Amino acid sequence: MKTIVAKLWLLLFCGLLLSTSAFAQKQGEGRRLVVLIVDEKTGESLPGAVVSLNKKDFQVTDIEGKASFAFPSSKAAKLAVQMLGYQPYETQVKKEQANGKTLRIQIKEQVESLDDVTVIANKPRTVATSIAVQVSQARLKESTGKNLAEILSQLPGLSSISTGATIMKPVIQGMHSSRILLINNGVRQEGQQWGADHAPEVDASSATELEVIKGAESIRYGAGAIGGVILLNSASLPKGDKLSGNAAIRSGLNPYRAGMNVDLMGGGDFLSNFRWRAQLGGGYGGDYATGGTSMKAKDYNANPSKYPKSSYVLNNTGSRELSAAFTAGFKTKQYEVSAFGSYYHTELGVFFGSHIGNLEDLYDRFETGRPDRYFDRSFEIQNPRQQVNHVIGRVDGKWIFDNDSRLKVQYDYQKDVRKEFEIRKGDNNNLPVLGLTLDTHSLQAGWETSKRNDWRLVVGSSGSYQVNKSDDNTRFVPIVPNFLAENVGLWVIGKYAKPTFEVEAGARYDYKYLHADGYDNIGNRYGSVIEKKAKQYNSPTFTLSAMYAPSNLLRLHTNLGLAWRAPEVSELYSSGLHHGAGTFELGDKNLKPEQGLKWSNEIQLNSTYLSINSSGFVQWIKNYIYAQPSRKNGKPETQQLVNGFFPVFRYKQNPAFFYGGDLVITVRPPIENLSYTLQGEWIRAENLDTHGYFPYIPSDKYSQKLEWSKIYNRSGINKLSIAVMHQYVTKQKNFDPSIDFVDVTPDAYHLVGLNASLGLRINKMQRLEISLMADNLLNELYKEYTNRFRYYAHEKGRDIQLRMRYEF
Repeated sequence: MKTIVAKLWLLLFCGLLLSTSAFAQKQGEGRRLVVLIVDEKTGESLPGAVVSLNKKDFQVTDIEGKASFAFPSSKAAKLAVQMLGYQPYETQVKKEQANGKTLRIQIKEQVESLDDVTVIANKPRTVATSIAVQVSQARLKESTGKNLAEILSQLPGLSSISTGATIMKPVIQGMHSSRILLINNGVRQEGQQWGADHAPEVDASSATELEVIKGAESIRYGAGAIGGVILLNSASLPKGDKLSGNAAIRSGLNPYRAGMNVDLMGGGDFLSNFRWRAQLGGGYGGDYATGGTSMKAKDYNANPSKYPKSSYVLNNTGSRELSAAFTAGFKTKQYEVSAFGSYYHTELGVFFGSHIGNLEDLYDRFETGRPDRYFDRSFEIQNPRQQVNHVIGRVDGKWIFDNDSRLKVQYDYQKDVRKEFEIRKGDNNNLPVLGLTLDTHSLQAGWETSKRNDWRLVVGSSGSYQVNKSDDNTRFVPIVPNFLAENVGLWVIGKYAKPTFEVEAGARYDYKYLHADGYDNIGNRYGSVIEKKAKQYNSPTFTLSAMYAPSNLLRLHTNLGLAWRAPEVSELYSSGLHHGAGTFELGDKNLKPEQGLKWSNEIQLNSTYLSINSSGFVQWIKNYIYAQPSRKNGKPETQQLVNGFFPVFRYKQNPAFFYGGDLVITVRPPIENLSYTLQGEWIRAENLDTHGYFPYIPSDKYSQKLEWSKIYNRSGINKLSIAVMHQYVTKQKNFDPSIDFVDVTPDAYHLVGLNASLGLRINKMQRLEISLMADNLLNELYKEYTNRFRYYAHEKGRDIQLRMRYEF
């Protein structure tokens, strides 16, 4: 029945696509003005420039620097161009110039900084035909200090899966971990991302550009992108030689914490084409508390069952973070060379209450869903804890030939060192129970024909070599074996682009070789040596996508993609305690590769007073792999170890059908500077074998935001804004209690937030911004279904944060 409903919903969605397309086609008839914005000095096209016609119709140049308008009925119109780092440009355009041919406009670099400009638009998508969503720079500034999953979970179609409140991973339309690729400043991030308790090893506060592609995008980025791709980048290297940058500090009350980020950039006096950028960040936090009625620890500990609505502290949930990055580049009209390096360190405490000493207490904890005692807040991090260091190095070069074709070559290296500590006796307490070191070397090359042509071709290849080794001195059996992995990929993409539409088709072939070798808890050897052969996987993939913009008001996207991924080593061979998650996990060496076919559609309607963005998708996955809570004799299956009892998770495989959609409506009423945004999202995931539901799929979520914001082009106070947010998350009813540890899912909940900011312009080059934010303002006591610690504890309570940012 639900599959029939999904198909009907999809037909309705496609019908809406066709009807709006026909309407827009009628609206878009007449002359069209096509402009190409380029740098006057270098001749390079400029994506992200804001182009307006008669100060009414605003467009943002696409990835190729182009924008298209339906020309008004008048004989002439005023064209204006604005872009950060460039002088404002205005000109008069005659009706005869709106003939479908491209009008080339050159703009000059800005020596001094521009005043703030309010624009109802975003940076162009990295791939014009993709189904994507972006985080605005304003939201990134507001989110300084939050982790990547927290920032992304506010976007339509995105959520998070977590282990407590400090370890969070982004979820794109129900997919997470190895089904999502993270591209960090052009490098495919490689770490121990297989673990639900392994947060991405990145400092999201250092990013100035953040984009999520929600389609199956394996062609450009490689096998594994069944769920989507996250593109995280620092800003482009500066245009001028003058030193500039910003510094930000932050603090918060739940948990008590503080942090800072510094960003410096400039050019070289001795080399006019040399540019550089340096970033440094850090954070320090303690234990966090849940929502609910405030109560002293001694009263709660005396009789916790008497106070089911009280708040409490989750002890040993502190965090430490340190990050640094440096980028340098040299650029001319014919070539570009750049180098990037980054270091990221984090240490996270794991909630004491997730490790239970005996079986009776474990079942009791499942029943009560909260700890039986807690202590006052502390900044100290004790065992159990996690410690991660991640290093990235990248060098790349791009050559632009006389025919405007381009060749790009990139090499990158990554080293990921993860250590997990458990409560142990004596000197062993200082030894990790899990120590993993992953070294990854990657090389890729791509060639693209001229962007001046309507028809374009991109061909490329990539390869990587990985070695994962366990620490021999842990005196503990690792959950995953040592392994060596080799990956090779070849791809081709063809594009046809016109001002009002673009079509793209691509194909790729990938091969993976995996050799694993390890020992289990009782000393038996397993992996490729015992199986007498290494595992080898290969598969073709394809994508077909299109973008159609028949008028300035409407834009349509559609994307059909086939993606695949090989089973992770953890899914094949896990055999032991996953310390950070507090679970005992068992893999299956016979798992087959996943193959997913995904069709996504999107409608964007934009006008002066109203914006509507709606997207929907259906996805069939063959051999979907998941970790299922195991039950035995009607009770949760557990494994007894020397340090307690732990719930058992087993990796399984079934065909899956995912479908869902999201809707964002923004209303800008005639009341000046006021806007209202309503957002909703829905995801379903069905097991086609059992006709049941998969675990840990996000609940339906609805949110709304009322914001007043005003910018003054003057010294002193030049920006004021205040926003009230509300979020409602439903109870997850698409739930199978026979494959979970508890028989019910958490109740629905409401969260209220508040955000206020003040901008001060000191002079043309210096600004100061102060913001105050409150999350869970009403201190709601609630649980999130996709948090693995929901069996043991509630979510974070009221948190008030103060941020200050100085730009110069």
